[in-house]
Amino acid sequence: MDVQVSPHASGAFVTIDRDQRDALWYALRLELSALADVPLVLGLAEASVPADVQRRREVIAWLLDDLGWRRDDARETFAITLPRHELEAWLRRQREGAADLVAEAREGLRHPEDYRLSPRESLEQARQGLQDEIDHELGLMRACDALLCASP
Repeated sequence: MDVQVSPHASGAFVTIDRDQRDALWYALRLELSALADVPLVLGLAEASVPADVQRRREVIAWLLDDLGWRRDDARETFAITLPRHELEAWLRRQREGAADLVAEAREGLRHPEDYRLSPRESLEQARQGLQDEIDHELGLMRACDALLCASP
């Protein structure tokens, strides 16, 4: 995973490759989906959304502007223009969440019967689903680590 850090007129930016982008993109889409439900869950009007939730949405939108909103963006490299301190905070949250999910999924591999999505799902299908989740989250952790290590 190659990460390039270069100065830019709009502030520091980082250039990442497609694999890193894809790992971050999926995390962004999941977080955006979760944050979209905040007003509904809390019974709030959109204008009453807490400022920290609104700022997290803005960070996600900025990153999706940089990385592309479509899953099939054709670019091979992506420049991240989000201010460094906000990028690092987002990356740390994502890495921590991914590490928690990996630990939970690894525990699930010991007891796959508790992780079947339906009674008709076989234990092998449950194990494969858990392994796929581990692989996905480890990819996200690698992308986060590469970017955090590249920060001066």
